[in-house]
Amino acid sequence: TRILRIVRDLEIINLRELRFDADLRSDLKIDSLNLVALLTSIEHEFTTVFEDNVFEGIASLDEVVTILMRDPKII
Repeated sequence: TRILRIVRDLEIINLRELRFDADLRSDLKIDSLNLVALLTSIEHEFTTVFEDNVFEGIASLDEVVTILMRDPKII
């Protein structure tokens, strides 16, 4: 998927350990700088912008997918 390509390109998560329900910070050990890079890359790829309050609260890739699915411009 497009999200997997972004994750692979950023080289911040070992794809062998990736679970979409894993907590990005505690399970996958993504620091705040890399989290911003990941979410910004996803915004760019899907031509969308996450609301600031949503952006700060995203804990997993499952949540990212859910937010993207709600965006009528993407679907």
